[in-house]
Amino acid sequence: MDVYYLGVEIGGTKQQIAIGKADGTIVELVCEKVALTKGALSIREWLLEKVPVVTGKYTTNHSRIAAACIGFGGPIETGTGKVLISVQVEGWKDFELKTWFQKQFGVDTYVLNDTVAGGYGELVLGAGRASQNFFYTNIGTGIGGAFFIGRKYYDGAGCGAAYMGNTYIPDPFAQRAGQATRLENICSGAAIESRLRQPGYVDGSSLLMELCGGDEKMLSCRMLGEAAKQGDAFALGEIDLFARSYA
Repeated sequence: MDVYYLGVEIGGTKQQIAIGKADGTIVELVCEKVALTKGALSIREWLLEKVPVVTGKYTTNHSRIAAACIGFGGPIETGTGKVLISVQVEGWKDFELKTWFQKQFGVDTYVLNDTVAGGYGELVLGAGRASQNFFYTNIGTGIGGAFFIGRKYYDGAGCGAAYMGNTYIPDPFAQRAGQATRLENICSGAAIESRLRQPGYVDGSSLLMELCGGDEKMLSCRMLGEAAKQGDAFALGEIDLFARSYA
């Protein structure tokens, strides 16, 4: 019998469902941006619609889904699979995600912070393959982090030992010396786009204004990257600003 595994990403910007094999091969992937008109409920409704369609193809007389793992974009109580909170999406606070998912879909489920899940991928199949001790971080809608010591995830008190977005750093926009802010407030995708969309923040001569058609509200991280690739001085300066904060 063929054995498959279900992977789910619950993020602040996009949602993903994947079917894979034990060696990490992905055989099917669904990736969508869900309109969050009802916050977390919109995502759960999307899962209720999409998961049975995807898993049904691999639940036959000759194949089965052995287990599921959810990577969630926010702090998790690891031992129970309960969501503590989502900074980006309303309606997740204290939600028993593991219990809910297992009840709805009848499959053994593990729940991790999404960056921790990504860290496992790098540890097993990516940049950390030769490492005994490994730190992983990424920038998305928010910012995450994960420690692996002796190739095992280090979770501190069970609620995330290295959720990097909550680290305090010097505020580069502070009016007085010594003021601090959370890393996520400067370097996350949501923070970068919010800053770019402030009226008058982007230099009027920047290529960014051409890319957004003159509408600052349409500016995005993708546009910032494109402008930087073309050598735009403002875009390069903005990337340098948050790169220094992140470093």
